[in-house]
Amino acid sequence: MRKNLWWAIFVFTAAFLYAEKSLDLGTISRLGAARTVPIYWEVKSEAIKPLVDRAMEINGGFLRVSPDNASVIAEYREIAGGKVELVIYGTKPKRVIYSEAFEAGKDGGKIGYLALRACNRAVEKILGIPGFYTGKLAFVSDRTGNSEVYISDLFFQNARQLTSDRSLVSTPKLSPDGRTLNYTSFHKTGYPDVFRIDLASGRRTVVSAFKGLNNGGSWAPAQDFIALILSSSGNPEVYITDPKGTRFKRLTHTNAIEASPSFSPDGQRMVFASDLPGKPQLYVMDVLGGPLRRVPTNISRYCAEPMWNPRDPNEIVFTVGVGAGFQVALYDFAKQQSKILTRESGDAQEPCWLSDGRHIIYTARSGSSRQLKLLDTQTGKTSALTSLKFGRAYQASFVK
Repeated sequence: MRKNLWWAIFVFTAAFLYAEKSLDLGTISRLGAARTVPIYWEVKSEAIKPLVDRAMEINGGFLRVSPDNASVIAEYREIAGGKVELVIYGTKPKRVIYSEAFEAGKDGGKIGYLALRACNRAVEKILGIPGFYTGKLAFVSDRTGNSEVYISDLFFQNARQLTSDRSLVSTPKLSPDGRTLNYTSFHKTGYPDVFRIDLASGRRTVVSAFKGLNNGGSWAPAQDFIALILSSSGNPEVYITDPKGTRFKRLTHTNAIEASPSFSPDGQRMVFASDLPGKPQLYVMDVLGGPLRRVPTNISRYCAEPMWNPRDPNEIVFTVGVGAGFQVALYDFAKQQSKILTRESGDAQEPCWLSDGRHIIYTARSGSSRQLKLLDTQTGKTSALTSLKFGRAYQASFVK
C-alpha cells in the first residue's frame, strides 16, 4: 500500500459565454482555421512599450504585420492624469472604431497594470475572447533550495514566495476569484496534506489531513466545492468537499489509483486520470455520482494530468506519453479526436488552461531544468514565460 501511495505522489503530482462582444471590423482577413488576425500595434510611450509589445506578441490570435497589410491597428499611449488610452482602428477604410482610457481604481492602477488592462480590452474587442494579461499565476519553484509555492503576474514583474514550508510542496490550485489557493505539502506531519492560503492575509488552514495521501484541491467553477484525492480508504480515490473541508463525499470506488481531478465548465462533471487499465487513462463521471466513462483518447497508453477547458466543454488538455517522453495533447469530445499540441525536445507536462480557453501554460522539462511556457492551442505558437536564470518553475495554476 505504501509503495502505491508513493508511486501516486511521484507520477501524479510531479463553455462559458463571455459578456464582451468583438467589434465589427468590416471585411477583414483572418488567417487559417485559427482565425488569426493580422494586426499592427504601436505603443507611443517608452514606459509601457516593452510590456505591451510582450503582451501582444505572445497572443497566438495576433499576427503582427505592417500597417499596410493589417486588418486592424491598435494604438497605445499615456495621456494626462496617469491614464493609458487604447485606440483601435479599422483599416478598410481606416477609421476609429473603438477607444477607451484606463485609469487607476481600486486595483492600484500602476501604469504597467493599466497598460495590461488596455491589452485585455484589445483582445476582447478584436478576438471576441477574454484577455488574460492581468491574471494571477501560481506555481512551484525550488529556486531557493526548497520547493515552495509562488504567486505572480503573468510577466513576473511581481513574483513573490508564498510559502516557507521547507518541505515537498505540489499542485497549487487558485480559486476562481483569485482570493485563495489550495496546495499539497508535507509540512508539519511529514505526509501529504492539503492546505488553503488566504492570499490577502497569508493565513493558512488545513483542508484535508487524513491518514495517507491528501492531494489536489481543484475548484469547481462556482467555488462551492473542491476535488481531492484521498487514500484514507485504502487507495487513492476521488472525493469532493466544501472549501473548508468539513464535509467529504467519496465519488470513486475502484481498486486503482485516481489522480488529477478537474471540473467541467458547468461544474456538473469531472475528468480525472485512473490506472484501471493498468496504466493511466482519462475518465469522466458526474459530480453527483454514477459510473465512470473512459475518454476514448486513442493516442497513448499513458494519459494523465487532464484539465477541462473553462470556456469550451468539448475540450480537455492532458499529458500524454510519447516514446520515452511526454507531450501535451488535446482531446475534443465533439470530434472524439486527440492531437498532440507540443513538440518539446524534452518533456512537456502539467498543462493549465488560461481564462480565454485558447492558451495553456505547461511545464517544459529538459534534464534537470523546468520552465513555464505559454502555448496557443490553435496555432501552436509557444512563448517562454520563465527563463532558465529564474530557476526551476513548474505546476502552474492560473486565474484571471
